Amino acid sequence: AILAYPTHPRHAIAVCPSRRCRQTLVNTFAASVGSLAWGFRHTKMLPGREMYTFLLVLPLLLSLSELHPSLASADVVGTAAANSSSATSSSACSRTALSECDRSKCTLFKSSHLVDKFCAFQGVTATLLAFEPDPLWNTRLQEFELCTGASVTLVYVGGGETHMQAALQADVGFDEHESALVESSGAGIYDAYVVQPTWLPGVNNGLENLSPRIASTAVVNWLDINDMSRKIVSFNGSVRALPLDIDYIALGWRKDVFDAHNKTPPDTLEELVELAEYFNGRDHTGDGEPDWGFCITPQVNYFMAFVAPILQTMQRQCRQEKGRTVCDGPHTGQNLFFDVSTFEPLLDNPGVHYAVELYRRFLLASNCQDQLKPEGSNKYALGKCDRQAAMQTGKCAGVVSMPGTLTNLLKPWNQTGSLGPKPRYDEARKIVWEVETQDGSHWGRRAVFPGSTKVWDRHANVVRACDPALCPKAQNRSGRLVNYAPFFSEGGEAYAIRASAPKVKKDALWVLFAWFSNLSFSDVPLTGLYRESQLESLSSGSPDDFLKPAWQRQMDEDLARVLSFYFADPVRGTSEGVLGNGAMDLILLGFSEYMDRLHQHINEEFLIHPRVFFGLADPAEFPEQLYRASLQNLVQAYQSLTEKYGRLQQIARWRSSLGMPSLPMSEICSRLEPGYAECREFTETPLVNLLLPLGLVAVAAVLLLLGLCVQNVLSQLRTKRGLEIKRRQQYQDIVESSEESLDQLGYPMVVMKARDFLAMGKLMPYEQLRNEGKLVFLDSLEYALEFKRDKFIVFMSHQWLGWVAPDPISLHYATMCGAIRDVLGRVGVTSLLNAGDAQAPVGKVTFENLYIWCDYVSIAQDHRPTQMMAVDSLPIYSSIADVFIIVAPPAQHADTGLPCDIDTYNMRGWCRAEMWSKVCGTGLAQMYLAGSADGTLEPVTEAWLQRLDFRIFHGDFSCCRFGHKGSHACDKENLVKPALGLYSLMLRQRNSKNIQPLLELIEASKAEFFPSEFVFRNCKGAQESRELFGPLVGLMEEHALTNVTASSSMRSRALAESSRLRDLSSQCAHSEANLIPQLSPTAASYNGSDSSPGSIAPESPLSETPCNESTCMSVTGEHVTSPRECFG
Repeated sequence: AILAYPTHPRHAIAVCPSRRCRQTLVNTFAASVGSLAWGFRHTKMLPGREMYTFLLVLPLLLSLSELHPSLASADVVGTAAANSSSATSSSACSRTALSECDRSKCTLFKSSHLVDKFCAFQGVTATLLAFEPDPLWNTRLQEFELCTGASVTLVYVGGGETHMQAALQADVGFDEHESALVESSGAGIYDAYVVQPTWLPGVNNGLENLSPRIASTAVVNWLDINDMSRKIVSFNGSVRALPLDIDYIALGWRKDVFDAHNKTPPDTLEELVELAEYFNGRDHTGDGEPDWGFCITPQVNYFMAFVAPILQTMQRQCRQEKGRTVCDGPHTGQNLFFDVSTFEPLLDNPGVHYAVELYRRFLLASNCQDQLKPEGSNKYALGKCDRQAAMQTGKCAGVVSMPGTLTNLLKPWNQTGSLGPKPRYDEARKIVWEVETQDGSHWGRRAVFPGSTKVWDRHANVVRACDPALCPKAQNRSGRLVNYAPFFSEGGEAYAIRASAPKVKKDALWVLFAWFSNLSFSDVPLTGLYRESQLESLSSGSPDDFLKPAWQRQMDEDLARVLSFYFADPVRGTSEGVLGNGAMDLILLGFSEYMDRLHQHINEEFLIHPRVFFGLADPAEFPEQLYRASLQNLVQAYQSLTEKYGRLQQIARWRSSLGMPSLPMSEICSRLEPGYAECREFTETPLVNLLLPLGLVAVAAVLLLLGLCVQNVLSQLRTKRGLEIKRRQQYQDIVESSEESLDQLGYPMVVMKARDFLAMGKLMPYEQLRNEGKLVFLDSLEYALEFKRDKFIVFMSHQWLGWVAPDPISLHYATMCGAIRDVLGRVGVTSLLNAGDAQAPVGKVTFENLYIWCDYVSIAQDHRPTQMMAVDSLPIYSSIADVFIIVAPPAQHADTGLPCDIDTYNMRGWCRAEMWSKVCGTGLAQMYLAGSADGTLEPVTEAWLQRLDFRIFHGDFSCCRFGHKGSHACDKENLVKPALGLYSLMLRQRNSKNIQPLLELIEASKAEFFPSEFVFRNCKGAQESRELFGPLVGLMEEHALTNVTASSSMRSRALAESSRLRDLSSQCAHSEANLIPQLSPTAASYNGSDSSPGSIAPESPLSETPCNESTCMSVTGEHVTSPRECFG
C-alpha cells in the first residue's frame, strides 16, 4: 500500500481497502513527518538523506489526505510535527473491521474477567505504542475486539527499544515539576505504551494513576506481583504502570564442567571469582586447548550485580520479633547509586573499590581475554567481548546474563533459539564432542547470583565481614553470613496509559491489560514470570509436565528456585527464613546518560582498556593510579549530569522512586555546600555582601555595582514572583485533589458480618480472619455505596489498651458486642445513597445485614505497606459508615497502667480524625458512645460538642511523642488533604440542620481546627516550623462556595442530597407519625415493638408542622399526595 501511493493514492485502495487501514497509514506518515520535524527543530539541520525523505514523505502525506478530505487540513500537519517518534505501523491493517461481537471469546483461557465486558466498548478505538514485536499481539487483540468491540491498534516505534524513550517523552510530554530542562504538553497521539520503568521518571505525571483501578479490579491481584515490580512503577505512592515482566541478573553454570572437577555453584562473589580463575585455562571441550572461566558481556548492569551485595544490606531498619527478623522500620536510604540527602554519587568508597577488584579478576579469567584482543597492528582496535558467541563455543564453564537470554544460553543446542554449546564435528561431519553430564541430567543449570561475606560499613567507611547487626538479612552458608542483594536490572516491561487520553479509551485499555494479568504468562505477549502464583504452578508442576523433556523440567525447577529467592518478601521473608533484599536499578531521569558515563569511565577507560587489560607487567596487581583517574572522571561526569537535571529535583525524584518521604528544601540545602546556586532562595540575600565593596571603590564602580544589585534584586523578585505563582497553583491543586481523594479508596474497606464478629470470643487479627474467609472486601467507593443499599456498616472507634495487643483482656470486645446487640432490631434506611430514591429499601437491622469495621480486624497487622494504605483511607471508611460508635468504657492501659476512658480517647489525634470524618459526612446522626462495659449506647448530641474535641491537629500523635524517629514527615502533614476534603463536604451541606452546629463550632475557632503551621521536633530535640494549612482553608471555602452548581464528587452529591432530604422530610412526616417515628436525623425509623431492651430513644420529637405539599413537589418535581412518597 505504501509503495502504491507515489503512483496514485487511489491505487492503494485495492491493497488497503478498509478506512481503518488507510487511517493507520495516515498516522504512520504523520508520525514520520513529526519525527523529522522534531529532528530539524533540535539539530537546526537535516542531512541529505533525511532531507530527501522529508521532501518525499510530505507529498505522500498530502496525497493520503485526498482519501479523507477531513484530514486535509493544517491539523494533520500540525499533529505530525508535534510527534517525535519515528513510528512504524503494525500489521493491524491486514485485519478488516469487526462488526459483531462474539461472546465465546469472552471466556477464553478459562478467564471470566471479560464476561461482563461483552460488546461494552463497541466502536471504541485506541492505539498502543510498543517497541518489541511478539506474534501473540495480533491474536490477543483480535480476540479482545471480538469480545468487547474495542479495536486496539498496535504501533511499533521505529528504531525499537533505542528510540522508545524519546517517543514516550514526546507523546506524553514533561511538566515543570518533573524536569528542569523541558516543559511540554506532549503530542498525545497514542493512548497507551509498553514501557520500561527506567523511562517513567520525567513523564510519570502525564501517565494515568492506576492505583484506583488496581484497587477496584480484583483480577489484577496486585499483591501477587513481586515486590520489586510493584516498587519500580510507583512514584509518591501512586502506580503509573502495570508490570508484565521482571528483569534481573542470574548465574548460569555447566553441570558437566563442575562435576568433572568436583565443584559446586558459588554462594559468594569471592567464590565466584575463585572458580572463574580455577576453570580458566582448563579444557572444557576435549580438544586439548585452554578454555575460559565464566563468560560475560562487559555491560554496566553486570558490574552493578557485583556492587549490589556489597553496598546494600537492608533498605528498611530491622528488628527482632518472636525470634525472627522483621524489616518494617524507617527507610535506611541504602541504594547503589546516590546519597538520598545530597545526591553525591556512591562511587568513591571502599565498597565500590572492593567490587571493582573482584569484577576485574572475573573479567581477566573470562572470554574477554581472547575476544577483546586487538586485531591487526592497531593495539587499540579491540574485538567484541560477547557472552552469546562465547557460550556457543563450549569454552565457558558458566555465564552471567539476564533471564530471557540466560534461558537460551542454557538450552540444548538442537532446541529452537538455543545459544548453548554447539557440538564439534570431524571432517566426515560426525560429532566428536557434545556437552553432556556423567549422570545424564541436563548440563545447563541456573543459580541465584552470589552474595558477599564482606559489605561496606557506611558509618565506619570500611569493608568488613557481615555480622547480624550489619547484615540482618544475611543467610548462613557453611557457618558464614552471606549478604545477598539480587540486582533487578532496568526492571522489565510494563503497561502505561496516557492520563489525558479520552476516558472511554482508558477504560477499554485497562480492561485489556487487566485481562492480560489474569492469563497464563505463556498466553500473553512479551511477558515472563513475575508473580508469586506463577512460581507455585511452576514448582508444583501440572498434569502436562510428564510430556516435557527432562531438560525442560530441570530448567523449570531451577527457575522456580531462583525466583522464589528473588521474590522473597523484604519485610517478613519466607517460611524458609529468606528475607528479600532486591537491589533496584536507577529509576531516575537521565538513567541512560548516567549509565553511559559509567560504561565509558569504568569499563572503557579502565577495566577493558588495552593498557589495563593487556598492557600491565603483572595483571594480578591492581592498577590503583589508573583506577583513581577513571573514578575521578566518572564522578565529574555524574556531577555535570546532576547539575543539568537539577540537584534538588534529582533528590526529590530519587527519594520518590525509592519510596522515601520527601525532604523540605531548607533541610536539603542545609546539607549541601554553602552558596549552592539552587539554594539561594533559602539563604541570606547576597545584597549584604556588597556593602563593603561599595565603600571602597570609586564612584564609577559604585554605580556599576548598584546597577548589578538592582538587576540581582529584580531577578530575585522575578524568581520570588514565579515561586509565588507556582505555590498558588500548588495550593489550588491541593484543594481540588483533596476533594477528588474522597472518591477513591487507597485500600479496600474490609468489614465482617456481625454474627461472625460476636462469635469470635475476642478481637482477632486481620490475617487470621482473612485466611478463614470471614472478611468482606469493598474494593472501591462505588462498590461500598452499592453494598450499603441493603446492608448496614457500623464503625467501631476505640483507643488501644496495649502497645502490642489492642484489647489484652477483651474489655473493648465485650463492649463492642453489647453495642452490636443494642443496634440489632432497629429499623432504618440502609444507605444514605438511597435517601433520594423512592424505591430505596427500608428494613430491620439483623444479623444478616449488619457488618462491622474495627481496626484490628479490618487492617493488616503484619504487612506494613498494606497497613499504611488502609490507615491513609481511615477518614473515608469512617465517613461512609452508617453508624459510628465510640468504644470507651473505663479501662486501664496494660503497659502504662494509666486509666483509659472517653477523655483519653478524645486526646488521641487519630481518634479525633475518625470522629471528624464522621461528622463531616453526616453530622452527629447515628453517632453513639459506648461508655460502659455492657455496651449501652448513648447518642452523641449537640451537648457533647462541648466535651468532645474535634481539633485533630491539637491531638496526641505517636509519631510526635517518639520524635519522628527515622522519618521526616508527621502524621499531621498526612492528614491535611483528608481533613480539607472532609471540610468541603460540610461546606456543601452547610444548609443541613445536622451540619450547621458543627460549622458554627468551627467558625468560632477556625485557626484551632486548621492551624496554619506546626512545630516539627525530631528525636534529637531539634525543631522547625512547618506549614500545615496555610491559606488552604480560605481557598477551599472559596472553591466550595463558588462552585455550588458545578458537578462535585459522587459521594459529595450523595451526602448533600441525603442531608437536604432529611431536613425536608420533617415537613412531610406528621401525617404518618404513628407509622414511621423518627430514629435519628438520618431519616431512619424503627418500630418500637420490635426494638430490643435498652433501645436508643428518639433524638428529637416529631415535627408537629403540617405537611407542606409544595415542599414535596420541590423534592420529586411533581405533585404528590402521599407524604410517604414525598418522604421517600
